[in-house]
Amino acid sequence: MVVELVVTADPTGATVELDWSGYNELLQRDVARYDVYVSDAPFFSVSGLTPFTPVGAGTSRLTITGLSAWQDHCFAVVAVDVLGQYLDTVEYAASYPLTGEVCS
Repeated sequence: MVVELVVTADPTGATVELDWSGYNELLQRDVARYDVYVSDAPFFSVSGLTPFTPVGAGTSRLTITGLSAWQDHCFAVVAVDVLGQYLDTVEYAASYPLTGEVCS
């Protein structure tokens, strides 16, 4: 399970960089790809969800653009082995952009 997911967002939250370089892929020895999940609400399982995008093994960063601005987004990265197996349970990471406040 990829639990060390770092999310860095632009001020509006429309562009984020995901970084899971703390995950030790070599220790797992059979990672074929990573499935990246994106949601507007927290989630703890990817059962029944469709990945936003797959990325190949050896990848540890991904930039996602075109997300809805000024909206919270939750992300999870799931390691998939060579047989297509993965853990459904995830620990998500999120971006929470702050809107500007107008004072008079």
